[in-house]
Amino acid sequence: MTNTEIKKLSENINRLKLKNKLTQKQLAQISGVSVYAIKKLLSGQLTAAISVTALLRLAKHFKLHISDLFNSEIK
Repeated sequence: MTNTEIKKLSENINRLKLKNKLTQKQLAQISGVSVYAIKKLLSGQLTAAISVTALLRLAKHFKLHISDLFNSEIK
């Protein structure tokens, strides 16, 4: 994954978090990862804890395709 894709993923997850008034704890519960992993993701640092499965869970929760998390500018 490129730095650009990681940055876009982080920005989009942040936007979705704010738009849906979710906490980091809620995002962690939805994705099945720790709050620490979510904090890292939101700050643009991808950790091994953020698996494809976790991203699929987030995409499904927000009714998006997983590729939308990386490519689109979600508003």
